Formats: sequence, structure tokens, C-alpha cells
Amino acid sequence: MTTGTGAFTSVTADRDVSVAVADDTDAFLRIEQVPGSPNSQQHVTQTDGELAIDVSGSGNGGSGVNIDGVTVFRDLFQVGNQGTQAVDVQVTPLSLVEASGANTTLVVLVVPQTDFPKVRVDTGETERYDMVVAATDDAVDATKLSDTISVVAEAP
Repeated sequence: MTTGTGAFTSVTADRDVSVAVADDTDAFLRIEQVPGSPNSQQHVTQTDGELAIDVSGSGNGGSGVNIDGVTVFRDLFQVGNQGTQAVDVQVTPLSLVEASGANTTLVVLVVPQTDFPKVRVDTGETERYDMVVAATDDAVDATKLSDTISVVAEAP
């Protein structure tokens, strides 16, 4: 007589999987410029599926944010849920910091407009994101920030 425990070390089974890769505009999670937003049109570009934000110049003679000031760029980009269920979306890291001296700091924060740090985006809905930039004391020319953020979506 033998008895089994139902436990196993490993199993191999063949299953069919189909995955399609799409541009951001066609993907389940759509990341794009905000239509009609001057900030988005001026400071956001999208190339080969990657969104880039550049606020180092304005094209009107400006070349950065104010020292000892807080600058807000509204409606820079949006995230749309084209999937079949609600998702919690979060931009990571929450903040980017560049320090190049005791009194020199540049802080960038990317925030959703309806909640913070995560926002629930229902099927067919869109969330817009703003960027807040703060520069202290001597943060001139030599202090620049070039980093990467990720948009993460998880089913609740």
C-alpha cells in the first residue's frame, strides 16, 4: 500500500501564451502628452515609445527654473487605462534630488492631480501628472538633473 502527500518539487507543463507589444498610445497603459496643454507640447517629447520631459529651456529665451523658487509645470503628461480592470498607478521614484554643495539643491517631484502618491485609474479613465521643481541658493548652471522615472501600474 502506498500513499501520496500531494507535494511536489517541480512541474513542467506546456501552455500557450500570447503577448503583443504596442506603442504607448495603443497599450493597456497609455502614457502620452496631454492634448492641448502648452506645458506638455513645449516640454514633453515622445520618441520610440519613451516619454521625455525637458524643462531646461523655454524656446523664448528662458533657460531653467528660478533660484530659491518653486516652479510648477501643470499637465505635463497623462496615463490612461485601456485595460479591462482598474489599476493603481504610481510614478517612482517619488522625487529626484541633485545636490552639489551645502546650499545647492535641485528637487523634482512628479505628482498626479487627484491623489498622492498612488492614484486609482479606472478602465477608460486618464490621470494627468504635474511636475514641481524647487531650486535652492546657488543652484545655477552647474546643477542639472538627468534621471529616469518609471510609471508602475498594479491591479488593486
